[in-house]
Amino acid sequence: MKLLKHPVVMMAMRLGVRAQRVASWRNIRRVFDPRSRRVLLLVQEYTQNGTGRYLDSICDMLQRHGCKIVVVQYVHQRGQISKFWDKDFFVERPIPDAPAPGAEQPDKLISSALLQFVRKLTDHIDFDMVVASYVFMSGALIAVPPSVPRLIIAYDVFTDRRQRLAMSRGISAPAGLPLTASQEARGLSRADLVIAITDHDRRFFVDRLKQPKVITLPFVPPPAPLKLRTVHGGGAPINVGFLGSAHQPNADAILAFVNECKDFSGFSLLIGGKVCDHLHDVELPEKVQLLGRQLSAKAFYKRCHLIINPDMFDSGQKVKTVEALAYGMPLICTSTAAAGLPTGSHYHQASSTRECVELVKEVAGDMSRLQLLQQESISLYRQFHSNYGDRIVGQLIGTVDSIRKAKANS
Repeated sequence: MKLLKHPVVMMAMRLGVRAQRVASWRNIRRVFDPRSRRVLLLVQEYTQNGTGRYLDSICDMLQRHGCKIVVVQYVHQRGQISKFWDKDFFVERPIPDAPAPGAEQPDKLISSALLQFVRKLTDHIDFDMVVASYVFMSGALIAVPPSVPRLIIAYDVFTDRRQRLAMSRGISAPAGLPLTASQEARGLSRADLVIAITDHDRRFFVDRLKQPKVITLPFVPPPAPLKLRTVHGGGAPINVGFLGSAHQPNADAILAFVNECKDFSGFSLLIGGKVCDHLHDVELPEKVQLLGRQLSAKAFYKRCHLIINPDMFDSGQKVKTVEALAYGMPLICTSTAAAGLPTGSHYHQASSTRECVELVKEVAGDMSRLQLLQQESISLYRQFHSNYGDRIVGQLIGTVDSIRKAKANS
């Protein structure tokens, strides 16, 4: 019964916030051990798509540097949680998503209940940093004490995003969550440090949006090269794979690839992931197989000889591209899909969907070319991992410590 009197839990109950996995005072003491760095992470929703895997990679690296991750999910109802979280709460987001009174982008979804809970939580727990996931959660940072370093994981550039997406699809601007440059700048300015996923995004935030402190922290999973799948017999067909989430540009990219293929001589196309949900009602060629949601990327890659990413939508870093390289898979992709990677290979610099198709047909059935592509992937990822890897999180923590010290001194 004593636990129910804990001020944070009582606050959660009054706001309709559910405190998860709070079983005893011992658990609370372990999570909030004064010897650990305490990180509060504010997220709208967590799913195991590319965004979720990127967030997991950051949490994993922070934990390995002695951090404890406490999460507040701002969702309609409690959903998935990550194995890289030490404690999680959730604040119910209004249904429907009614804009907060008087709020403008990017703060339309931030409720008074969320602000109240974050304020109470940060009053009772001395966090070393508070991290907002996406600029659309930046409004919650105003409830954080000014002495605590505040960070935003940007993921992408959202200035004029709706227009850029429309351009990539060849249509007029669709509905979405666009921001003007001034709106995005205002949201990011609430952070003492912004985390960009590529150097390109970092330069945009610094040069265009005038953000003073931005660090590049890409998705960098540990390298785990797979054995190259054998091609049985000279010229035998190969399995070309595309693994994607339900994000609309993924469906656009793979449908454009299918439509560019006049024939599928030399290969079959395996499509995995939630992107298949967009394709069930589409009439597809016989050599295109929809495999649906996958238990793991690794299991999917083991079925493939070659991975493609014909994405033409310029947005941050493509997690699926990096993941394929980390597994040492032969890869053909557009220059857009290779954003943030130190590659000059023409197999990673296709300028169009048609060029992707031509490159696939060029290597289909040629084991020696597939072997060269695999070695290219392994070498490229080794360089990328050495450029960043775990040391970038050490730099991140050092920067946050400096910010906290400067705040304390002032």
